[in-house]
Amino acid sequence: MPFPNGMRFYNAIIGEDEDPLGPDLMPEAYVKCLNKKWERVKDFDWRDYVDAAWDEGVNFNYFKDEELLAMVLSRLEDELRRQSDDCDCDKPENETERLDKKYRDYSRNLLNLDKPSVLPDSLKPEHLVKEKIHKALSHRFLEFGKNDN
Repeated sequence: MPFPNGMRFYNAIIGEDEDPLGPDLMPEAYVKCLNKKWERVKDFDWRDYVDAAWDEGVNFNYFKDEELLAMVLSRLEDELRRQSDDCDCDKPENETERLDKKYRDYSRNLLNLDKPSVLPDSLKPEHLVKEKIHKALSHRFLEFGKNDN
């Protein structure tokens, strides 16, 4: 389940936490404590959480390096050549705009709506870990400096 839809679902179970996509999307609870027991107050609907971001033909994969990307693209080309001419593999109309609007500020890091490509360095796990360590050390250093005075 593409983030943040998993978090959105869990937040909606009891409906107490803000929707990660924005405070204006506060979820309605699926269950509430009524008369000292949990009762379902809203039916679950998959359409609230499953969208075109799950479709790899709309939200393309990122690959770890050029070599893997080339292998996948070659395999895709082979498959497309074997498909009949009546196969329509274009993106559904307006899906890119719909997803970009839904995921708001997360769009640029969550979605790859252009084409299969290599994961940008800024999103690679090793970069994110280094960045997190740097921030933690910087914070500790600043805190340590405050205690010296």
